[in-house]
Amino acid sequence: MNRYLLEVGVAAAVSISAIAITNSSGRVPDRRSDAAAAPGNGLAAVAWKAPPATGTHIVTSPVTVSPGGPTATVNGDRNGARAGSSPTAPVRPVAEPAAPVEVDAIAGVGRAVVSWKPPPDDAGYRISAYTVIASGGEHTTVAATETRATVSGLVDGGRYTFRVDATTTIGTSAVSAPSAQVMMPPGAPSAPLYLDAFAGDRAVELLWQPPALNGGSVITSYTVTSTPAAEQLTVPARRGAIPTVMMHGLTDGTRYRFTVYAINALGRSVNSAVSDTVTPFGPPDAPTGVHATEHDGRVVVSWTAPANDNGSAINQYRVTASPGGVLAGIDAPQHSLTFDGLTDGADYTFTVVALNDAANGPASLPSNVVMVSDPA
Repeated sequence: MNRYLLEVGVAAAVSISAIAITNSSGRVPDRRSDAAAAPGNGLAAVAWKAPPATGTHIVTSPVTVSPGGPTATVNGDRNGARAGSSPTAPVRPVAEPAAPVEVDAIAGVGRAVVSWKPPPDDAGYRISAYTVIASGGEHTTVAATETRATVSGLVDGGRYTFRVDATTTIGTSAVSAPSAQVMMPPGAPSAPLYLDAFAGDRAVELLWQPPALNGGSVITSYTVTSTPAAEQLTVPARRGAIPTVMMHGLTDGTRYRFTVYAINALGRSVNSAVSDTVTPFGPPDAPTGVHATEHDGRVVVSWTAPANDNGSAINQYRVTASPGGVLAGIDAPQHSLTFDGLTDGADYTFTVVALNDAANGPASLPSNVVMVSDPA
């Protein structure tokens, strides 16, 4: 089957009136048969069967349109000349397929049902599918036998219009006029966006961004959940402010992560992404086992590091002599310090305090009593 595209312009119905054959010898090929035409965008596609073989070579095959008389010529492959074929059935070329009409939409929870009517005149082309497009970009495609479709993935409380186009044998139609605007029913908000956490003493300060979508209903509160322990704290939402809360009662030195969800009058969102790990920290416990040893007017004080640094490494120790309140310090991890210049003949005890990035810890129990002797 030979094919040829013939530009005929947008017009009323036309038919391909003849397919004539010329050749370069006196022998005439048989008449061509089975000519058919299909409409296109300003053109018609013509197809026909070649005549039976005659031993001659066809030079050209003129194709003629009626009415109007545009003619196109295709190269042949045998000799001879013959009268044209019978006219094809009428076809109507068009510039662009017509758009569907009377688009209507009914809102549902997270979706809308959209209906329409086919183009008023198919002009000879065939529709194979319809595509429904929401104003937010969501879309769905259904078969040509359908004039109703459900568009999903719509935002609760959002406002949408819908358009429809048709896929045809000559291309995609113009897009329909939009439907009337519809509003999706309100629902729960989307999840809060960014969660950050800052450590304190037995507490963590949390802050986050409000949800991108409130579901069509004002957010009233947020609930923060800790892991481990699954402790929860609910705080009211403040309009126009970045949500923040201080979560107390946590254990220093324990690694925590947090999530938060938003609440409106219609429900709660899903949880936010999990925060980074954060460890509350406080002052270290007191050193233990403080012991003093005197020799020739000098006193060496030693101790054992606290069993618990409360989440922050100890960076210094401070030792106080009593009486007199003489103070000396030494960096961790050293656990002993030597006192000089104490009063000869006086009795002394010593206490030790550990320090970390949080604060000073409590003082240890006093050491044993030592008397400073005169080295002379």
